[in-house]
Amino acid sequence: MAERHREFKAKRRDKPPVTFTLEGETFTCLPDPPGAVLTDFLGDASSDQPGRSAPALVNFITAVMVEEDVERFLAHVHSKEVVIEIETLGEIVTWLIEEYADRPTARPSHSVGGPPTTTPTSTGDSASLVSPVSPISRSAAR
Repeated sequence: MAERHREFKAKRRDKPPVTFTLEGETFTCLPDPPGAVLTDFLGDASSDQPGRSAPALVNFITAVMVEEDVERFLAHVHSKEVVIEIETLGEIVTWLIEEYADRPTARPSHSVGGPPTTTPTSTGDSASLVSPVSPISRSAAR
């Protein structure tokens, strides 16, 4: 009988850390997130329970942040003097995920030159009827 076994190895990448500034303070995150961090975040953020989805933002950020910055970050976002809104935390998470996925945050430049390769098939409004996925529900933000 043939053995059913496969060995998996972690990918090692030589990337610089990811940094961001929040209200004048710079925070450093790992070059790549630990494997389960994104799956944990997606499970918590998509929850119908605001008690899980709202804290998922801070949990994700602190899970990818270098240890020496976590306490300072938590003090900053829990400050009663400078209020960091939940939308700002959502923007940070979205940006971090884009950075980790190597997705550009800016739209590609318009290419100039040749004619279009397809003809328009619709004359109506091309706006999407599907709303974008948000890491938190509006009820969680209240």
